[in-house]
Amino acid sequence: MALIKLNDQSLSAVTSAGLPSGSVLQVQSTHKTNSFTNNSGSFVDVTDLSVNITPISTSSKIYVFSTVDYSADVANYNNELRIMEDSTEIMRTMIRHNTGGNMIRQSNEQILRSPSTTSQLTYKVQVKSESSSVYVYINLRGAGTFTGTSTITAMEIAG
Repeated sequence: MALIKLNDQSLSAVTSAGLPSGSVLQVQSTHKTNSFTNNSGSFVDVTDLSVNITPISTSSKIYVFSTVDYSADVANYNNELRIMEDSTEIMRTMIRHNTGGNMIRQSNEQILRSPSTTSQLTYKVQVKSESSSVYVYINLRGAGTFTGTSTITAMEIAG
């Protein structure tokens, strides 16, 4: 086994305990390459846009960020997107589309969490249409052309 030198210490392995605060301990990411459509007046999970992470330490922070490509078939409605940590909403934003289905837009969200747990956490994206007559499209330009990709990433940071 190779010997590792870190901070002038001889170690046979590097553990999270040997890393300074702010070090990235792990990264989990999901890249959505298919499309999703919703016209529900309630929040629904965007399929294939969730990520699981199990923190190594209760003092860790979890940095969550998402990039979601979206459009709508009707302009000027206040559709919404939110990020969930298990069953708790941790961020919500409007995804208003001023031009209907003619253009794909991107929502970029990020948040730093202090969950104080070593249990698995699930982070996911949900969307809601303002009206059942308005469709929200993920990774689609309008009702037809597939043009986008979306991602959600959870990064554990040493506390």
